[in-house]
Amino acid sequence: MCTQNAFPIQNDPKVREVWNSIDCSLHRFSDIICAFVDNSLSNFRKYALDPHDSRKVRIVLRDDGCWVNVDVIDTGTGIRDIHTALTPGCCDGAESPLNEHGMGLKQALACFDYGCYSWSIQTRTPEDNQLDRYLLVEVPRSPKNAPFMGQYLAGAGKLIHPTGTAISFRCSHQQFDTLRPAGDRAKKSFYTLTERLVEELGFIYAQVLQRGEMTLEVDDGLRNRVVRSRFPLWDKNGPQEIPGVTCDLGVGPVELVCRYGLLRSRKEPFPPCQAPTETGGVEIRCNGRMVQQVPLGQVWNGRSCPRHNRFLVQVDLRSQDWNALPPTNFSKTGFWEGDFRLEALYAWLRANVPLPAPEEPEEERLVEVLARNKAVEAGVIRVARKEDTYRSLDLGVKMDLFVSYQGKSEAYEAKMGCSRPLDVYVLRMYWDGCALDGRPLTQGVLIARHHSREAAALVEQMNSITDPTGRPYRFCLTTWEDEGIDPDAV
Repeated sequence: MCTQNAFPIQNDPKVREVWNSIDCSLHRFSDIICAFVDNSLSNFRKYALDPHDSRKVRIVLRDDGCWVNVDVIDTGTGIRDIHTALTPGCCDGAESPLNEHGMGLKQALACFDYGCYSWSIQTRTPEDNQLDRYLLVEVPRSPKNAPFMGQYLAGAGKLIHPTGTAISFRCSHQQFDTLRPAGDRAKKSFYTLTERLVEELGFIYAQVLQRGEMTLEVDDGLRNRVVRSRFPLWDKNGPQEIPGVTCDLGVGPVELVCRYGLLRSRKEPFPPCQAPTETGGVEIRCNGRMVQQVPLGQVWNGRSCPRHNRFLVQVDLRSQDWNALPPTNFSKTGFWEGDFRLEALYAWLRANVPLPAPEEPEEERLVEVLARNKAVEAGVIRVARKEDTYRSLDLGVKMDLFVSYQGKSEAYEAKMGCSRPLDVYVLRMYWDGCALDGRPLTQGVLIARHHSREAAALVEQMNSITDPTGRPYRFCLTTWEDEGIDPDAV
């Protein structure tokens, strides 16, 4: 056996290599912005800043044609230990559970322009304010592995308050375009995308903003907007609430605040990335900050069904001990699946939040109201929902509504929203089936909230031809409003 002298292993990390290894952890522009906002919010909470103008974050966006230049400026107490703040994985300067990884600031700075570094930090502590100076840290532009450089300069720089921090960077339009909704490939203007950012921030920090813990502003050069809380629209019955309950998820006490109920159906777009609030699910926040929305079936062991799509559960976990909370992933867009604290939360929800009984789809509820109204009309003999047609061929086709009067009969095809040409063909199928069954219809009715031009044109065309028995079609269009029914109230 050959013995040689021991020698040291040269494995000192190189600055750029370490930062390059984390530059893909935040995929969307809004995730990067949230990493900075989280640090500001942590600072506000630790030092309980007062008055209100000492808890502000202003996001300044400018499109210069080639790049989007961004400033994220807060009015906190500044960064006291810049060395710790810029050390990946270091939590020595953590001020709240939002700093649980010691990576947020570093991840965000490393993600700009997919490796094309161009950023700076300006920060001013109360001590710096007394000396009328601020600390400037800039990314080095020369040797690849050169350390970040800091220097003190006179004045307040970009800051909007005697103390605080301003982070400046530029990003490519490709990176800024990640504000588009998932799957949307249509080109969006700079101002449309900034509006999307405002909506996302209003959703992610809804409870934080409502409680007045901070003020968020987005200035795109055209206007300076204050970010408002965005909450779901509950149905007419409103949500059920479980006020603050202390629960131990396995490490220490956590306060759980929960509400749940059905959402009002609406067609407007919702913020991207977080599951649209009209689809329901379980929305989990930590100290008011949105982290993840998971499908009902993931919590209730696959017991959800399409009829639960509008059922939303909101739960806020409140604790200043991050070990007591389920751990989040590095981007704070989800929790680590399988963690015992997360599983304990799911168990608590299963025990205390009842899934709603399966409800009829909205169209069926509307048809039920229509059926009741028809049943009291003069001359009505019979009203039937899901009435068979094409009985002679045993096809199992069912009409939405069949109404028999003295001397006439009608079939209805019902749609919740706007009618389409296909709906006219469904109505024709009802008519032809009844004709072949030997009980011809007098009228076929397509009822919807409103009708498309194409559906109206097809009805006119159909009324000019005859059915398989030689009788002319008689189709007509009506709306729920014409029938005295408000779809939003059913």
